[in-house]
Amino acid sequence: MAIYAVDSKRQQMVATGNVTPVNEWMDTPNGRRQSDQQARDADTGMLLWEVEVLYQSVSFGKNVTVTAPVQVGADAQPSVKAFTPVEFVDLMCSANVTKGGGLRESWRAERLADDKPGRAAGQGAKPEGQAA
Repeated sequence: MAIYAVDSKRQQMVATGNVTPVNEWMDTPNGRRQSDQQARDADTGMLLWEVEVLYQSVSFGKNVTVTAPVQVGADAQPSVKAFTPVEFVDLMCSANVTKGGGLRESWRAERLADDKPGRAAGQGAKPEGQAA
């Protein structure tokens, strides 16, 4: 799998307005499935959300519009207005080849560019004005 850092200011993305929680995966006797518990970022402890975006790409020499979820951490569900530009902090794209020979992209970012950085309560967060 290849992982690429992406400049969110240069890779224009538009929010669709859809934001959904990312749920934990669990092992069951019938295989893996998603649980009802929301996942947290391993580094920050923040809840994980998927912000759906649209962006332009080129596929086989033709311009195409791609819809993709970008996974971000936030204390509460991010609020994005539908069909408005959106930027991310530390945007990364990982690409891998599927069993069928296709290409699969996964997008992840630390947070939305207009959200304040931080850690979830109980995860080392400090009140504003105090050094971390």
